[in-house]
Amino acid sequence: MKSRVVAQESGLSDFDIWIYTEEKGPQPFLQTQFQEVHPAFSPDGRWLAYSSTEAALPQVYVRPYPGPGRAIPVSDLRHAIREIPRLVP
Repeated sequence: MKSRVVAQESGLSDFDIWIYTEEKGPQPFLQTQFQEVHPAFSPDGRWLAYSSTEAALPQVYVRPYPGPGRAIPVSDLRHAIREIPRLVP
């Protein structure tokens, strides 16, 4: 894969996460009934972190990239988060 960019789409995709590659262009990565926002790759590119309303209040999750794999919650916040923390090695 030459390069990848995470794109957050709204409107028709209702805040789903899309991946853009030079080879394939934009492709849906995560489409659910919830809102997924603030996507960020881990430094090694093997994980994608994002915020989701899956648990009512927005929480942070990670998911293997390019998959397959399930979402793993990495926060247990009682208050909603506004954006995902920066991923560092």
